[in-house]
Amino acid sequence: RTETVLSPRSILQVPWVCLWPDKPDSFVGFPTGQSQAIAPEHARSPVCVTGSQIAGLMLLKMQTTRGREMVDFPLKVAVGTKTGLGIDVHFGHATQFRIYEVSPQQCVLLESREVEHYCHGKHGSDSAMQKILFTISDCHAVFSAMIGDGPKAKLAAIGVKSVSDYGYEAIQESLLDYAARLNAA
Repeated sequence: RTETVLSPRSILQVPWVCLWPDKPDSFVGFPTGQSQAIAPEHARSPVCVTGSQIAGLMLLKMQTTRGREMVDFPLKVAVGTKTGLGIDVHFGHATQFRIYEVSPQQCVLLESREVEHYCHGKHGSDSAMQKILFTISDCHAVFSAMIGDGPKAKLAAIGVKSVSDYGYEAIQESLLDYAARLNAA
């Protein structure tokens, strides 16, 4: 049994792919039908996403100029919020993420996605984390009041930025500021 190295073109033909958060710079995975072939060094919980989602992430990773990401607006971002007014929830305590489409000029609420919070004190639920990662995997970034190092690494592994610089601030103003900063870079 061997690993399958997938290119953006070939991965579109695979319905599901599992990626390992401890290998953020690689796109090594297995079609889930072959998940029994997981090598021992990859025994940590995989993140399963669709072939088209990961192909998009791979293409985004390739679109860099001098190490800086090229940003195509509008961006889809996820916001952890309890009230719907501010970025007011810790990533691990979020039970919903509001999804926005953002450009430097406007911010539009698209939908709300329900999730199970994964943080239970000093430990978290791996299955809840995998579901959260899948739920927001099509987003450029996720905004939360706070986020731990473990979740940051798992988000980075699937190409989603974690943003906690706007904790407890108004959603719309924060997202517009973030988009303006990306546009200026």
